[in-house]
Amino acid sequence: MSRSVWSTALVSLLHFGLAFGLVSTSGCIGKRRPQAEDETTQRKQDSSELARLIQPDDVDGSFDDQIEGDRIRALYDERDPSEGAALPLVTIVEYSDFECPFCSRLANTLHNVAREYPKDVKLVFKQFPLPMHRNAEPAARASLAAHAQGKFWDMHNEMFFNQKKLGGDQLEGYAVKLGLDIDKWKADFASPAIRDHVAEELATGRALEITSTPTFFINGKFFKGAQPPEQVKALIDAEILAAQKLLKAGVKREELYARFLHKAPALAAPDAAPEAKADIPGLAKPAEADPDHKYGEASRVPNYAVPVGAGTPIKGPADALVTIVEFGAFDCETCRKVQPTLQKLMAKYPKDVRLVFRQLPEGNPARRLAQVALAAHKQGKFWEAHDKLMALEGELTVEVANTLAAELKVDLEKFQNDLRDRAEGGPMRMIAQDIATIDVFRGEAPAPLFFVNGRYLDELPSLADFDKLVVEEKAKAEQFMKTKGVADKASLYEAMLKTWRGYDRTQNIVAP
Repeated sequence: MSRSVWSTALVSLLHFGLAFGLVSTSGCIGKRRPQAEDETTQRKQDSSELARLIQPDDVDGSFDDQIEGDRIRALYDERDPSEGAALPLVTIVEYSDFECPFCSRLANTLHNVAREYPKDVKLVFKQFPLPMHRNAEPAARASLAAHAQGKFWDMHNEMFFNQKKLGGDQLEGYAVKLGLDIDKWKADFASPAIRDHVAEELATGRALEITSTPTFFINGKFFKGAQPPEQVKALIDAEILAAQKLLKAGVKREELYARFLHKAPALAAPDAAPEAKADIPGLAKPAEADPDHKYGEASRVPNYAVPVGAGTPIKGPADALVTIVEFGAFDCETCRKVQPTLQKLMAKYPKDVRLVFRQLPEGNPARRLAQVALAAHKQGKFWEAHDKLMALEGELTVEVANTLAAELKVDLEKFQNDLRDRAEGGPMRMIAQDIATIDVFRGEAPAPLFFVNGRYLDELPSLADFDKLVVEEKAKAEQFMKTKGVADKASLYEAMLKTWRGYDRTQNIVAP
């Protein structure tokens, strides 16, 4: 196998990997710079400023023809935490989750960028705790309880800086550290009003078609993901020009945001009882597969209708009672560390568990590794390639690729053609489909992620963590077969899938 052939293959990998390049999300939130007195003053807007908050329906359509681009009614009111300009040219409404690592990165970016436009940009924070994050909903309430004492942003910073430490006692510890009236904070944290506030914002977010975090709106324009600072600044600069154009046309500064959103379609009012709505994340859906596994305060992890996917690599019996869908990456150290645990689990349940591997690469090098694995999959060699790539040290050089090809004994010409395959079922489309699927259920997140009959685990679960869910889900699957009269175990997962959370959304997953 010549070096020139493999050089061609790697050039193809580079070319097609770049076509699906991810936005850089380097850097995490740290301790923010101390608040300047003028910034603190801006945050503590007086009642007269709040009273001037004008909504889209308060203005007429006389300037609608001057509003360019699609806008969405990402509304906010005086209850919402905000920082920055009191009368901005640009309003950013951010929907975020305190346990989401990509949210912490965007939060840092938005804060720092907003500081560069102190008179022109306002940042508004909205709650969107994802259901897979066991501490996200309590953290949302903790922030709002702090907001009731004027300390939202301080609590916001503490929780993003300590994302791995958001348990109940730890949240209370942050409240103590910030000097809050702890009795009031605890009462507000547990209050129905704040619980309803979080549920309402979840419902509103869904009405805005938010499916993952972070999602943000710049003067009503929709964006998602941890965009880099230079991209956010470019978006803000463009909106400042648009705002200045409206000001010259006669729009009052306090009306700008309302004018930008006026011609956007009005949204349906959020459900008055959002807890009854199955698609609101963080709220369990009563069904045959309703979970009894609990994490934290009043928080349950339901079964999510995560599909196996067409043509995806599968290990284990087709009629297994329990399906584990892993979203992984080959350059992910945690993904590598969890492999022995998965092997032990599969050995313990050889007839009852099957493992599905779906791709969640971050960055072009990881995508190229995924493409190699899926090209090998086309020749029935995925799991062999999987094990070798998981053990790979260093980059995928020509020499390493030559050795891998020789060990896998693949048809090199077919392998090379498959690497370039953009069609449905080809490696590139499969990777895009996998990323689009996890975006529906989890949003942006680093690998590995696991769904045990749809029940979520992340990071580095222990054998005991997996085993507990397997035992529970095996019993529930057996009961489902008996109750529903399912005779064919091979069709069991698809039958249960239809009763699980988010099944309707799986029918409309479209890869970019």
